[in-house]
Amino acid sequence: MKIEDIYKQIGMPDVDREWEKFEREVIDRKPIRRNPWWHKAAIIVGIVFGVTMVAVASVAIIKHVNSKEVILDTSVEERPLVEYVPEEGRWGDGFVVNLCPGTYVSHVKGNNHTGDAIMKDGETFATGSPEGGNYIEDNIFRYIFLNGRQRVTMQLDGVPFDKNSLPQLTNKELKKLEITPDGDWAIIVNLVTKDALIPTTAKSNSIHQHTIFLLSDGSLGIANGVATQGDWIHWSIVTWEADQFGWSVRKEIQPSLKYADYKLYIYASEETPQESFEQAEKLIREMKIPHHEYFRNLPIVHWNDGQYRTWAQEMKKKHPTYDWRTLFDELAKEHVDDDLHAKWHIVKEVYGVK
Repeated sequence: MKIEDIYKQIGMPDVDREWEKFEREVIDRKPIRRNPWWHKAAIIVGIVFGVTMVAVASVAIIKHVNSKEVILDTSVEERPLVEYVPEEGRWGDGFVVNLCPGTYVSHVKGNNHTGDAIMKDGETFATGSPEGGNYIEDNIFRYIFLNGRQRVTMQLDGVPFDKNSLPQLTNKELKKLEITPDGDWAIIVNLVTKDALIPTTAKSNSIHQHTIFLLSDGSLGIANGVATQGDWIHWSIVTWEADQFGWSVRKEIQPSLKYADYKLYIYASEETPQESFEQAEKLIREMKIPHHEYFRNLPIVHWNDGQYRTWAQEMKKKHPTYDWRTLFDELAKEHVDDDLHAKWHIVKEVYGVK
């Protein structure tokens, strides 16, 4: 729509026409024996003020048209908005944020990889977002932010708080969760409880498909959607049974079972132990998952230190600036399944970063 059409729809006056009318009916009218300059100034001020107010109104109208209110599903169990989590081994202490379905999650600055820095249930939770890091949460309702691999700053409506001043609110009062990168390995988590408008284009992150990874060491990984076969990098750790936070693969999958088309994909390599297959069968049977599919003997490799160093040197030629997100994406193509906590220092040495 042209700006002229918008002006017509909202009733913005035609300045030129109004001035012509003023000249004809006021200035040129006889007998007038005074300097008309102040009339012109007054009418200009009046018109400009009117135009300004209408322009402001038009911006407000356009903003309102492009926004909608957050609609929460408050039928879920009431929980504290924030819970403090004492230090748990290498993960450090942190905070649990409880959400209701419908809460808007915004990864500020449009960083698609911000989710890689979110800590959920003791491990990184890389959330699949339909809108570049911004989405309506209809899948996971407990976000955990720990200081073990990042520095976390918590805020309530923009005001910082710590473990000694937790908000005395519930999950049913949270409208929006803002997650903002704050330098390397640091984030600001802002809990918005006041009325918040969100884009009309905001989409739900409801999950109709999951992929679980039966890892070579017997542990379990999970990813939203259909994962890339042979990619042993992009997944989140989850457990078969409830962990210390009460979370498990069953709780992760449960919300999606309401969709008739839900499907579970099971990825395994030749290194996957038989016990993991048995656990997967038990999961499918107990949760009555009708649609599922196995992919076995997917490619998997392990690298020594020299191979990581050679790969990092090639990556530095291709990507001169160190960005662990980009490097993770590149490494996923190599079918590598190693403990990156033990190996990644080699890559950082090649790039000359600490």
